[in-house]
Amino acid sequence: MPKRQSLLIYGLILTAWFSISSCKVEKSFIPSYIEINQIDVDATSIGGNNIHDIKAIQVYVNNQTVGTFPIPCRFPIDADGNVEIQAVAFIKVNGNSQTLLPFKSLNLITDTLQVKREKSTNWQPKFTYRENVEIVWQEDFEDSSATLVPVLKDSFDYNKIEKRPFNLNNRFSDESLVFVSEFSTKDTSQIMELGYFNKISSLPSDGRDAILEFDIKTELPVLVWILRYPPSGFPQNDDYVPFLTVNPTKGTWKRFYLNLLPEIQGQDLGTQYELYFRCDKPENYQGSREFLIDNLRLSYLR
Repeated sequence: MPKRQSLLIYGLILTAWFSISSCKVEKSFIPSYIEINQIDVDATSIGGNNIHDIKAIQVYVNNQTVGTFPIPCRFPIDADGNVEIQAVAFIKVNGNSQTLLPFKSLNLITDTLQVKREKSTNWQPKFTYRENVEIVWQEDFEDSSATLVPVLKDSFDYNKIEKRPFNLNNRFSDESLVFVSEFSTKDTSQIMELGYFNKISSLPSDGRDAILEFDIKTELPVLVWILRYPPSGFPQNDDYVPFLTVNPTKGTWKRFYLNLLPEIQGQDLGTQYELYFRCDKPENYQGSREFLIDNLRLSYLR
């Protein structure tokens, strides 16, 4: 047999052997499973509540990346017995379902689980806040007072803190004190604006995230906007910044995480900020005239 033909046959035999061996390895891989149905957040270190809407979790097992999974999830791992598991929380930013980013205010979780091949192990991660998180504004209205106040409204309009049913994605289902704003049938201005009554002077301008969290329930579009006060004078036209329009939530509560980074990065260190929620009611609008807000928090990492 010619030498070239012998080498070709030998190569084919080796390829077939490796293919068979590879198939055997794949068939011998019997995974264990980790199942996550719920995530908790412990906010006692910042004096806040545990309301959150973490959308996904990035997982490491024994210092190896496993993947990023939406909550709830069930995923396989190649392990048996005790494993070290770490996780990072991800949130939907600026109302965009395609923009999932790590929530940097929360610590990386490290835990130990015992897993068994062909079996599922339930894990309920609990995230805590980092020691270097700075809470600029936090308001849940539970003491019946408010740092969110009406700024622009008709004299007939209604603004009060009331106890209302609160249900966020079938979690945190209970009654809660919330800020309720309602247009009067006699309202002629058809504009209502709420704002944080203190100017904020501590937001970073060096590229760090500054996350505004809030829950809202509305049948009318609500605009979130920012007013910047430069240290050397009054706001100019480009200091009035419409940031995000919250679309009608169709009878449900929704949580938003807004990253103010684009509007604060590169600003003068002495710049102050005001935050507003504005609702415009169309003239012949026949639907619900109220919008509800709860659980506000603005934070960044020092």
